Amino acid sequence: LGGMPAAEEAALEASRALFFEPDSTIAISSGVGRDWPDARGIFSASNGSFWAWLNEEDHLRLFSAQEGPDLRGAFTRLCLAESSIAQALQQQGHQWARSERLGYLATGPANIGSGMCATVYVKLPHLGSQSYFRSTCRRLHLHAHQSEAGVWAVSNSERLGSSAADQVSAVAAGCRELISLERKLAEGGFVDEPSAPPSPALAAAAEEAPSPQPSPPQQEAIAVDLCDVPGLGAEEYPGFPVEPCPEELPDLSRHCSMMAEVLRRDPDMYNRMRVRKTNMGVTFAKVIKPGVDVKGHAMIKSVGAVAGDKESYEAFAEFFSELCSFPDGNAQPEATLSAEAVSLPPVDPTGAYVTSVRIDASRNLAGFRLLPACSLEERREVEKLCAQVLLMDASIDAPGEYYPLQQSTSFAAKPQGMTKEDAAVLSAADALFAEPTSAVQLASGIGRHWPDARGAFLGAGRELIAFVNDEDHIRLSVRHAGPDLTAAFARLCDAHTALLAPLEQQGHGFMRSDKFGFITTCPSALGAAMQICVRMRLPQLGERPDFKRICKALHLDARRCDGEEWELSQRSVLGMSEAHLLASVAAGCQHLIAMELEQRTLLGMSGGRGLVMPGLGESPLPGFPLEDCPETLPDLSGHRSLAARVLQRDPEIYAALRSRRTAGGVPFALAIKAAVDDVNCGTPIGLVAGDAECYETFAAVFNPALEAFLEGPLGTQQPRALDPCGLEAGTIDPSGGSRVLSVRLRLARNLAGLSFPSACSADERCEVERLLVHAMSEFNGALKGEYFPLAGSTSHSAKPVGMAQEDSRRLQAKGMLFQEPKTSTKLAMGLGRDWPEARGVFLSDDGGLGAWVNEEEHMQLICMESGDSVRVAFERLCSAERSLALALQQAGHGFASSDRLGVLTALPERLGTGLSISIRLRLPKLATDAQRLAGLCAAGGLQVSARAPGGVVEVTNKVCLGVSEVDLMNAVTGGCARLVEAEEL
Repeated sequence: LGGMPAAEEAALEASRALFFEPDSTIAISSGVGRDWPDARGIFSASNGSFWAWLNEEDHLRLFSAQEGPDLRGAFTRLCLAESSIAQALQQQGHQWARSERLGYLATGPANIGSGMCATVYVKLPHLGSQSYFRSTCRRLHLHAHQSEAGVWAVSNSERLGSSAADQVSAVAAGCRELISLERKLAEGGFVDEPSAPPSPALAAAAEEAPSPQPSPPQQEAIAVDLCDVPGLGAEEYPGFPVEPCPEELPDLSRHCSMMAEVLRRDPDMYNRMRVRKTNMGVTFAKVIKPGVDVKGHAMIKSVGAVAGDKESYEAFAEFFSELCSFPDGNAQPEATLSAEAVSLPPVDPTGAYVTSVRIDASRNLAGFRLLPACSLEERREVEKLCAQVLLMDASIDAPGEYYPLQQSTSFAAKPQGMTKEDAAVLSAADALFAEPTSAVQLASGIGRHWPDARGAFLGAGRELIAFVNDEDHIRLSVRHAGPDLTAAFARLCDAHTALLAPLEQQGHGFMRSDKFGFITTCPSALGAAMQICVRMRLPQLGERPDFKRICKALHLDARRCDGEEWELSQRSVLGMSEAHLLASVAAGCQHLIAMELEQRTLLGMSGGRGLVMPGLGESPLPGFPLEDCPETLPDLSGHRSLAARVLQRDPEIYAALRSRRTAGGVPFALAIKAAVDDVNCGTPIGLVAGDAECYETFAAVFNPALEAFLEGPLGTQQPRALDPCGLEAGTIDPSGGSRVLSVRLRLARNLAGLSFPSACSADERCEVERLLVHAMSEFNGALKGEYFPLAGSTSHSAKPVGMAQEDSRRLQAKGMLFQEPKTSTKLAMGLGRDWPEARGVFLSDDGGLGAWVNEEEHMQLICMESGDSVRVAFERLCSAERSLALALQQAGHGFASSDRLGVLTALPERLGTGLSISIRLRLPKLATDAQRLAGLCAAGGLQVSARAPGGVVEVTNKVCLGVSEVDLMNAVTGGCARLVEAEEL
């Protein structure tokens, strides 16, 4: 009754086992969606390897999934399930619909026969980029579509005329053939594919299966493919119309893209944007079409939007600023496209680990629309200009050559495009690109008129490659053998300069704006519009199951290339300069090499904790150095934290403080490291305090950043009143509390005289744990409970290996278990050092009171109550704080505080009371009006911190400073009461 719970639906969606109502015109008109969602559902095995869809398109659709290459295992499981269900149905007098001539009967004629689709996900980065890849798949009776970069979903193209077992055998044999070709290309071999015979394994499989209908001639097949594929012809991809912009925005509630999130947060934004159009005719519908047409997947979230011209970023600035999380006042740093402006230490001095580096830079020519919106004539003019400047200047890489794609007729010197031999040469140099295959790319419009006016320039030394009209007008790519990033960047700068000068003379320089940097089709590439890739051999470290997590902590994406080799890459982030990007990649790769060396040293050793994630061990996260603060502050003009703005506005602050330390030894570099390292800093202020003295020693940066956060001057005296007697109301919802789901209070405290978690030593952290656990052991009555050190912590003698697994599950179920920091901001702040040592959770026997020890502060007291129980939660919090303070006082300790700033915390956002108040409310009407909800919250000093299905929102206080604890409670409860009143109107 009522269908599955929201949590189960979310779990099925996350595992890709959830199906949705039909949304295409064909599916809807077919009638498969009638009476939706009645009598439809999903069976799912507990291990996730098998599931079944009931009444989706057919009565039943079975799925069997298997990690790795074991296709036989997946097929065997599917056969067993099908057989069991058939027997059970037979006992009830039913059987599968089947005919002797057509086999199993399905709703869609394409599925009659075996009714089975066997799909294998195969990494084919070389073969998949070849112009003949799809014809190869057709020859092998396979269908392929790109799942992600370099990975293809390969399946049987035929269901009729052969058995399911034969089809699985053919898929297996075909995949072996594709992998064989991929290996040959990866080794630099040549594949004359159109005339290449099938492998013996494939031939044997083909002999057992019925003969397929002959395929049309190859050239005709290619032409038909490109004309018929939606998005590759002259017309827009079918779906959301781009002109005129529709009055109503389709339902995006189930869409998974950054664009959909922006428009869901502010539904009225569409109405404000849809009436606008750039001078070149780009509509807002054109901008958001990819994310409207393609729902996407929660596990693979796309941007969902493109720009049609430079003016798109101005005409729709409100949308793009929100999409890029780049508000007004931020700006991309000036381009540093000069090798002299970059100083990098050797990434791999030994030369044993880094095999090659690659730097790509995307550019678009002023005066033309971008590829999603440009006309055929514009694209041809772009190709003409790019080819001219690439071929005319000897400083580029003469005598290089430009190769238009096969079938392109736009380049006079090669009116039929490149030859088959040319394609083989480009493929061997990894300089060939294929037509877009994903629905998002096709819907964006970048594939229109394919392959006309597209091609690649290959320099004589194969070090410089330029891709023309792929996703942007031109993409320069420099490949350099060995680890010398500086040399590769210098080569890119030379090519960039050589191209820019003649283009500017013709009035077509590279598009750039002060705010967004170099203009690109995809908003995710804005800024420096540069990507750096480093190929490395990491035979030991690369085999760790957490290797990709390690790379993520270092701001690197990892992709396995072959065997022991990995490609580590980082794309430019809006606000990050070229120099910053290069330094970040170099530091990350250096750290991986150091970990690889340490991993080799540890091999064969027993005991010890082994290697840990960057930022979770003894060493600081790579990046801005803590010990030797550089003389010159890095360019922070694009950084988004308040601290970065303060330092950028007044460089003298950095000059005055860079060599200073507190009496406890905390350096200024620690306070600002996160603000410098992380362009998109995860905290508003971007600073961290290592001890109480930081707020005085480094006041020149803390004070202005705090005033910017408070939007007003700092006071001279912090009021204090942690007393429930001052509460004005005990409830929020006068109607009975149905609108209030829960109350959660969190109170941060640090011990005076000891360094805060961001800077404390291992011994100090253990001492903090000992003092707090001893103090909490004296709790009695409703506060009495037990302390559980984190699993793996060895510092607590009562539990020398940390909490048991069942304790961990219990704490997690109650929302009381904390994890290691995962964001680069928190790791850069030093909050994860020596994890999980001397950290743990206290939980009262009744589960209403908790305390986190050595998470981000020395201690955070937590009180949770269901329903509208504000007074109960606050009374318990006050009682726990008083009891703890008294126990610590008897042991000669107290909480760190000051008259001016109140409670002193590692994160300055918590200064003052250290009190965070979170109220979960059910507000279905307000939740759909993001602007009104945000306005009401702002008026009450609140902010929306989380959302959940069913109109559930969580609101919290924005600041803790300048108001007493009880006044803050009254302000939050009053603000929530006004939200409830507004909901009832």
